[in-house]
Amino acid sequence: MTEVDRVSIIVPVYNEIRTIRAVIDRLLTIDLPVEREILIVDDGSTDGTREVLARAEADGIRATILLAERNGGKGSAIRRGLALAEALAMPYDQVVALDALADPRARNLRERFGIA
Repeated sequence: MTEVDRVSIIVPVYNEIRTIRAVIDRLLTIDLPVEREILIVDDGSTDGTREVLARAEADGIRATILLAERNGGKGSAIRRGLALAEALAMPYDQVVALDALADPRARNLRERFGIA
């Protein structure tokens, strides 16, 4: 297995006001033995998700928040995050795109990478 030095986590979100802060908090607290970069891409939410993200940013979370003017779909949000993912520039590093609601990797990235 190739050694992983850094993981970029791309979280595309759309109208996830009820869950996004918990997802962010969980991603920040998962015990990983590698450096992490969290990119949250709001894909034109209209339900107050942006306000939750603004409060999280004001709280000083260690994540980059990107806002799309209008909904372009999950693929568009992932591509936008990929364009900024630092791990893509580093050999042997990993990029993971998570669906904030459905992806079980949001609960346990260690398992995803086989990191003991």
